[in-house]
Amino acid sequence: MTATAHDMSQHWRLISAEAANDTHHVYGTWWATREHIKAVDVTIWSREMRCGWVFYSNSLTAFIETDGSVRIPKHMVRGSNAHQFAAEEAGELLLSVVQAVADMAWIGAEA
Repeated sequence: MTATAHDMSQHWRLISAEAANDTHHVYGTWWATREHIKAVDVTIWSREMRCGWVFYSNSLTAFIETDGSVRIPKHMVRGSNAHQFAAEEAGELLLSVVQAVADMAWIGAEA
């Protein structure tokens, strides 16, 4: 039996990113392709509520627009109502982390 392995870094990247403000801390690992970004193991921590919500690959997907900006459609935040609430509450902070992932993922890569 022969095993084969493939370097998939030309198609997707694994990126760690985080940001915090007075009310939330968003941190974790993301998969990034040229078209979308998926949470791998990402936590949105609420400082006010002293609890957090974990997002996995099936619970949060963002899209990279042609101009490089990112968007997180409401229907692409899946999971419990609490997950949707956490993503809305962390709003701009979450978006800034996703944008940092998009910006980092393809630095120096050919278009």
